[in-house]
Amino acid sequence: MKKNYILKRSVTVGIIILFFGASVVSSVDDYVKKNEKLNSDIITLTTIDDTFIDQPAGPNLPRGDYDYMIVENAYGATPGWEIDALVKFDISAFPNNTIISSARFYLYYYFWFANNPAGRPLNLYRIISSWDEETATWYNQPSYASQPCANSPVPSSTGIWMEWDVTNEVQNIISGQEDFYGWKIVDDNYWGWYDIPQAFFRTKEFGYNFRPYLEIQGDNLPNLPPFEPGDPDPEDGAILVNIDTILNWDCDDPNSDPLTYDVYFGLTTSPSKVVSNQSDTVYNPGILEYGTTYYWKIVAWDTQNVSTSGPLWEFTTEYPQKLTLCPTDDTFIDQPAGPDLPRGDYDYMIVQNKYGGDGSFYEIDVLIKFDVSSIPTNATISLVILKLYYYMWYANNPSGNALNLYRITNNWYEETVTWNSQPSYASQPSAGSSVPSSTGMWVEWDVTEDVQDFIDDLQVNCGWKVTDDNYWGWYDIPQAFFRTKEYSYSLGPCLEIHGSNIPNLPPMPPLITGNAFGKPGESYVYSIVSNDPEGSELYYFVDWDDESNSGWIGPYDSGVVATISHTWDEKGTYEIKAKAKDILGEESDWGYLEISMPMNQLSQNWWFLQFLQNHPWILPILRQILGLK
Repeated sequence: MKKNYILKRSVTVGIIILFFGASVVSSVDDYVKKNEKLNSDIITLTTIDDTFIDQPAGPNLPRGDYDYMIVENAYGATPGWEIDALVKFDISAFPNNTIISSARFYLYYYFWFANNPAGRPLNLYRIISSWDEETATWYNQPSYASQPCANSPVPSSTGIWMEWDVTNEVQNIISGQEDFYGWKIVDDNYWGWYDIPQAFFRTKEFGYNFRPYLEIQGDNLPNLPPFEPGDPDPEDGAILVNIDTILNWDCDDPNSDPLTYDVYFGLTTSPSKVVSNQSDTVYNPGILEYGTTYYWKIVAWDTQNVSTSGPLWEFTTEYPQKLTLCPTDDTFIDQPAGPDLPRGDYDYMIVQNKYGGDGSFYEIDVLIKFDVSSIPTNATISLVILKLYYYMWYANNPSGNALNLYRITNNWYEETVTWNSQPSYASQPSAGSSVPSSTGMWVEWDVTEDVQDFIDDLQVNCGWKVTDDNYWGWYDIPQAFFRTKEYSYSLGPCLEIHGSNIPNLPPMPPLITGNAFGKPGESYVYSIVSNDPEGSELYYFVDWDDESNSGWIGPYDSGVVATISHTWDEKGTYEIKAKAKDILGEESDWGYLEISMPMNQLSQNWWFLQFLQNHPWILPILRQILGLK
């Protein structure tokens, strides 16, 4: 009886469990299907135009090609400081009966300047007249609604997506109740002093992963074509591309559909299709020809057989040989802060416009010179690029400022040249280039024609002067800082010469760094580095000046530091010397470093010698105090 009861109860419970389990599975399945539908009813749009309009620092300047936007309040110590961002999306494909459950607008906040704007509300105003990023400026900016449609506080940290809820706004626009030409982003929060907080955001020009976007969720959303393929690698217009490069691109779909791609590649502006219907965003064209221009484009297809063709891109491959020269002289001449002061031993150079707020002259220019006398006249020079490493700015961001290169027409030397003794130069620039949007980048000028003239003795080679010819007319003039050869081989100025029949030149004399004082019997580590003009691998030979040497060690990549240790057994002064040799056997001149293994009576003051080594500026003061010359 009891067994039968237990059996019946077990069967009943089993049936209930099976039924309940089936119900749970069914509910889970319905939930998944519901959320799949929900996820499929999300569309992501990216900007068709995004820029900023700058009242104080360029009211007539369009900035549609910048990879960032700035928002700044109108009121500093006086009115007139406003900087606003403009963005525009195309939502014309949405039918009027589309029901929007959510719409959110996103900007990537990556940087701030002057004062942290964290917590400051940024208002969104609907733009009601036409504009485009190529022409919009402060003076011709579009009109906009009198009241903001949304606001959001600047995040507490950079590297965060800032978002605005624009659901009602987008619903009204789609329903045809409001005209729509995008939004204007404004900091209406009064500041009233200098150093106004500036919030920096990325634009579509920066890249696919940081584009401003509008995420719309709702029912009966339309299928939209794929986004235009972008972020090509190599970049459009790239030069000196490796002959075994692999093509890459980015693309995605507003509806998150999986995409396939057709690849077009060739030597003409109408390249042939080489691949159809591939899912990867990578294409390997094989080994390419030297010094050749190639054209390519991508066509993206979604699952509804709707396609978007990308733009035509091009790149030019490297040349058979490259020669990289370090400058013989590089310095800057400073009109306002030392017109009689030579600065050839500085590890940086500055370029600054001449006009400040009071009309006085504030000009600072760079002078640079290279020795190209070793290049024979029968060498084929295809391309020559002068490169300066831009590592810092001061006072105001010089991003976008054009820096002009003028050929110098009489000789000079970095140890003696000053503003008041500067050399003459050509009346017209040889080349121009813009300050990058970010530091840590190289500024490049094409100086092929000048260098060919130098080699052919058509023009005297005295180098170039770099100037900022942009008018400023206010205080805090933008300053761009560049590294000199005194800083390092890897970040110092260089002249890249590309072509064929270029001779193999010896490496630069190695730089030796390490302890200048030491104790006999202890091991010390020294760094050795050189730069090879052709970029060849290098071997190093170190003479320790104690009847021992390292022998040839290596190979090391050009510009890569080699470390080696040594112990001196006897006290005294030693002169370490090192030379470099490239893989073709060309040897550099010697590089030197003098060191001291102190006498016994000095050994007890070892800490003091180390202190002097780390604080060399103290030694002249001690000499003066002690009456020593």
